[in-house]
Amino acid sequence: IAWRFGIDYRDLIYWNNISDKNLIFEGQTLKMAGLKKASVKANAGYKKRSSRVVTKEGKYRSGVKWEWPASGKIKYVSEGSVVSGIEISGPEGSPIKSAANGTVVYSGDGLRGYGELIIVKHNESYLSAYAHSKKRLVDEGDHVKAEQLIGLMGATDSSSNMLYFEIRRDGKAVNPALYLP
Repeated sequence: IAWRFGIDYRDLIYWNNISDKNLIFEGQTLKMAGLKKASVKANAGYKKRSSRVVTKEGKYRSGVKWEWPASGKIKYVSEGSVVSGIEISGPEGSPIKSAANGTVVYSGDGLRGYGELIIVKHNESYLSAYAHSKKRLVDEGDHVKAEQLIGLMGATDSSSNMLYFEIRRDGKAVNPALYLP
């Protein structure tokens, strides 16, 4: 169920106080923080995907207060059926801001396919990644505040001007829509 809705199974276990991670019952109501509908009923059949709207509870579940890193047209990027990142397109040179307070742990162009890339560590579990910048304005080790200007939108290793944005939990990309306001 967690995989189907693009959330971490550990969050589903936590939100529902499930003691045995391998056991749920048909008809059991499960709380799904961050989804438009507050809960779903477990059943043996196919689950329809619900529209996602982030609630205050989902926004703060990570222990990080998230903000949007840029303005522009949004396209969700999926790995299989799970959303793993967001492309935000806009004019060249548009501001890219840190999505939350943290420390820059990478600022460079050494990861093929990401162009000019910035990675910010927010706590022991969460990182955010900002790819395809025209210009990086921060260096490794810099402490940044939420909404601080960290780069300018561009098209490095991309066919158009955009920011490719990810939130990573324990190294794995998660659906940013579940965390952003």
